[in-house]
Amino acid sequence: MIDVPWLPPSTTSLVRSVARSGAVAASVLLAAYGDQMLSGVSGVPGPTAQASEDGVAQALEVASLSVRRHICSVFNRHRHSQLDPPRGELLAQSALDAFANGYAAAMWVGAATLLIGAVPRAYSSARRRQ
Repeated sequence: MIDVPWLPPSTTSLVRSVARSGAVAASVLLAAYGDQMLSGVSGVPGPTAQASEDGVAQALEVASLSVRRHICSVFNRHRHSQLDPPRGELLAQSALDAFANGYAAAMWVGAATLLIGAVPRAYSSARRRQ
């Protein structure tokens, strides 16, 4: 709970509302990302798939490692990678698409939350002026 004695109660209430909205938006983003990444990691080995589902940064790291390991294997004439480069590129693109879609969903939820909060506030403000 956020209690700041030197702020007016309305400001403290606003801070709480913004914090809740941010938490809801982050939850929506993560849920949408995770759902979309389930299809993006089909055919990917278990630990690699799990790391990719954890977040977009982890998925991009796994994908870039597959490309780097493939380049090294070309020069060393043996393979070290769990993913071949085309699969790594597909995984990276799936992660970016999933993140973008999750971010868009989170922004829509945030916009709806602001609208739901703003309409009653505007109405009550207009009634006070009369």
